[in-house]
Amino acid sequence: IWKAGPVPLVIALIGAVIVVMYSGGKTPLSYLPVGEAVSGIVMGGLIPLACYQVLSGTFTFIALLWATPTIIGVGLIMMTNNTCDIEKDIEASRRTLPVLLGRERARALYHALMGVWVLAIVAIWFPRGIVVLPFLALGCYPLMMGLWKNPLAAPTRIGAMGQICSVNVALGAFYAASLLL
Repeated sequence: IWKAGPVPLVIALIGAVIVVMYSGGKTPLSYLPVGEAVSGIVMGGLIPLACYQVLSGTFTFIALLWATPTIIGVGLIMMTNNTCDIEKDIEASRRTLPVLLGRERARALYHALMGVWVLAIVAIWFPRGIVVLPFLALGCYPLMMGLWKNPLAAPTRIGAMGQICSVNVALGAFYAASLLL
């Protein structure tokens, strides 16, 4: 903060307030149908925004646009967990997005978001990064199809979490490679 200035500190404070709101208080955000979006924006958006400012010395909201794939990816990690835990969340009176949608509609939204995730990566490519696209398709297709076929139910939760984390790593690596190009 001494060298980077106050911007990352302000972003961190915003994130800290949201984390407290996510897990604390009378009605935590994690009990509402916004948990996936909140976690995606904070971890997938605000953290990269702060990192970009620290590393470049420049603050720009365009970095949030560049972080769109990570926002979606982190949100899908949370949605994976919440969709697998629908029954437990109903018992705990949590009103997560998957609880409100039901498993089948939650899976349909999940699949749509997987497509948007890949499209966001393709749409945000830097001009020469498109060369990475065939490798992304070949490398990520098996991971994406395994996740696509997962029923996202309690018995498959551990496997689903491993799958979504693997897809995040793979898509993130290809996205980073495209940006470097």
